[in-house]
Amino acid sequence: MVHVFPSDNCFLYLLPTILEIYVLDIDECETGTHNCSWGADCFNSKGSFYCICSLGFSGDGFRCSG
Repeated sequence: MVHVFPSDNCFLYLLPTILEIYVLDIDECETGTHNCSWGADCFNSKGSFYCICSLGFSGDGFRCSG
């Protein structure tokens, strides 16, 4: 018997002897929902994203200047 409990972006599967959690990855870079700075590149990672200032810019990826 399998029980599935959806919750936002996660699904919990309960099997008789196994508990597994699957997180659906939303690509914030692709959907445009990231908050990277203009002048930064967005990189998707499992369950998150990170930003790096592009060549010629400096900063933390969320605030880039140059």
